[in-house]
Amino acid sequence: MAGGNPIKYTSYDFNSIMADLNSDPDLVDKEDWFKRIMSGIGDTIGMHQNAGMNNAYLRTAFTRRAALDLLALINFQLTPQTTASGQVILYVKNTASFPFTIAGSDLVAVTQGSLSSGSQRFESRLTSQVVSAFSETFSVSGNTLIVGRSYTTGEKVLVSSSVTLPSPLTANTSYYIIRVDATHIELATSVANAYAGVYVVLTTGGSGTQTVALYSVQVPMYQQTTVAQYVVGTGDGVTAWQQFNLNDVNVLQDTLVVTINSTNWTKVTNPVNNPGATQVYRIFYNNDQSSYLEFGDGSYGAMAPNYPIYAQYARGGGSGSNVALSNLINSYAGSDSHIEGCSNPSAMTGGGDP
Repeated sequence: MAGGNPIKYTSYDFNSIMADLNSDPDLVDKEDWFKRIMSGIGDTIGMHQNAGMNNAYLRTAFTRRAALDLLALINFQLTPQTTASGQVILYVKNTASFPFTIAGSDLVAVTQGSLSSGSQRFESRLTSQVVSAFSETFSVSGNTLIVGRSYTTGEKVLVSSSVTLPSPLTANTSYYIIRVDATHIELATSVANAYAGVYVVLTTGGSGTQTVALYSVQVPMYQQTTVAQYVVGTGDGVTAWQQFNLNDVNVLQDTLVVTINSTNWTKVTNPVNNPGATQVYRIFYNNDQSSYLEFGDGSYGAMAPNYPIYAQYARGGGSGSNVALSNLINSYAGSDSHIEGCSNPSAMTGGGDP
């Protein structure tokens, strides 16, 4: 060995250390496994050093704005805001004819709100929902109905019999499920009673063929408000790292669609691994949760071409989007004539701040 450290001071990742070892005449012919171990050890040490220095760097920030600025300098962002989601039950009118289709724009429900908090809007991300008829026979054991389907507390049903229904049940009357287990249910006379566990006491078992028919549908919903597509600006095809502001705060990244010249561009967190012609963009958030789009420089991601840039997305989310209790999302906000109400059978979770 010629003497001295064969690894340069500026070499701290696997490839640069391997290059240093291969450039040393006394090491270039060493076994590959030996050089890989040395490069791997150096790479791991370098990652730990980077992590420690970045953390120490970020600890110099005394405000959220400062943290955002420092993160940008080391090419990182805060984890984006997320929104709450969960199942919402939509109640079908007793007069409905099956099957029917609900448009995605009508799969909407809201909370009532209160003096301390405003109403929150929940939307489905489905384009449509087909609602088909479902019914099955049941038998009675005490106050429970023995069924084959696994029901959810809060679902709506109608009951009928070829002879006599269990008393005091009546035909063409809305009842709401109280789930006992996978094959046993009780019935309540209102949505509120169902979630409170207040069931109808059955005094007879009824006779004939007895049927329970489902008059509700469950759909996944997210706390969000969809924003119609609009033009955020026009690229010029020659300016590197062009930026365009979005009109709304709290844009949900997983709903964002950016379209240029009828082509949807791809959102990335870092354009470094994308060749110059790759149609990618990044979204950045400001301290007030406003945001902007950034396109490439021609070497790392394509520059924004000379066309209008369209954006479509939903806004919402944050820790305030979580709904802790059942039956708080209880106002239907769509316009489908088959639907008469809604409820959430369980908490809506997943909302988080940046």
